[in-house]
Amino acid sequence: RVKRLASTNLSDYYCKSLGYLGGALKLTPNTDTILAESARAAADFNREKVLSQLGNEIKSALG
Repeated sequence: RVKRLASTNLSDYYCKSLGYLGGALKLTPNTDTILAESARAAADFNREKVLSQLGNEIKSALG
């Protein structure tokens, strides 16, 4: 279900992060890559959130 959510919300970094984590349930040679991609997607999600908040604060400050 998480992979379906990630596949239908392509621009949502949070869903992307969760989608990657589903592949890390078993240790395989790709586990390190999967975890790294998940961490990058989570960081992208946070970056977008912070940029939106900063934009709103600047807009509010400038009136």
